[in-house]
Amino acid sequence: MAYRSAVLVLDAREDAARFDDLVALAASLGAETVTAVVASEVIPPGHGVPVGPGGLMLRAREAEDALLAMRETLVPGVRGVRLDWRSRVVADPTGFVLDQAARGDLVIVSRPGRKPQADLDLARLILSAGRPVLVLPRAWTAAPVRRVALAYRNTREGRIAVAAALPVLRLADQALIIGMGKAAPATDLEDVTAQLCDHGVFAEIRHLDGPATAMGLTRAAQHLDAQILVSGAYGHGEARERIFGGVTRDLIADCALPWLTLH
Repeated sequence: MAYRSAVLVLDAREDAARFDDLVALAASLGAETVTAVVASEVIPPGHGVPVGPGGLMLRAREAEDALLAMRETLVPGVRGVRLDWRSRVVADPTGFVLDQAARGDLVIVSRPGRKPQADLDLARLILSAGRPVLVLPRAWTAAPVRRVALAYRNTREGRIAVAAALPVLRLADQALIIGMGKAAPATDLEDVTAQLCDHGVFAEIRHLDGPATAMGLTRAAQHLDAQILVSGAYGHGEARERIFGGVTRDLIADCALPWLTLH
């Protein structure tokens, strides 16, 4: 099992400078084909000030020209993978990205910036992609994947995350299974470690006191010098986590490590 193809979701404003590193990351995870997806919405002049159809058409053409220039600048330099480029100016950028998700075994996306109008709805992408999603922090820099930390509970979401992460776990030099509190008893951690061993992944267990929180998991993974954190998504249900909060919502808002998840 491997990620033979990847969908690379690019921010039209911020990802161009590290495009080569993003493609190299996809290739290092096994991708032989990379589909670069760039979706941009038309923001009216004045950020909400009413404007006529002529002004909107002008802004749409400007956005389309910017995407074309981005393609002409980035695509010729790609080496080592087959690259497919798909870009569009649309009213629903997240919907356009979801339409392309079937093209890859893995979706790689940078966390949207903290701007008032973010083109991408990361929660919706994770919920609807039907693919593992690797979310990169804005401060991400290219580095070999040596250690992968897997935050595990014996739940549907936890088991799915293990299966989704197998290609990454097999590529890493070391896998670390993190269990937090009473919700992750030692027997459950031993079972998943044995399962991973059947796939040639030799993992070590780290059991930590206290309930699972996004900050606690991230700090534990960083302390263990992991390059990627793996976890399930929306174990308490999407609606409940959006209203009352939860680990998934907090990891979507901010995670200092690359975070691999699947709903």
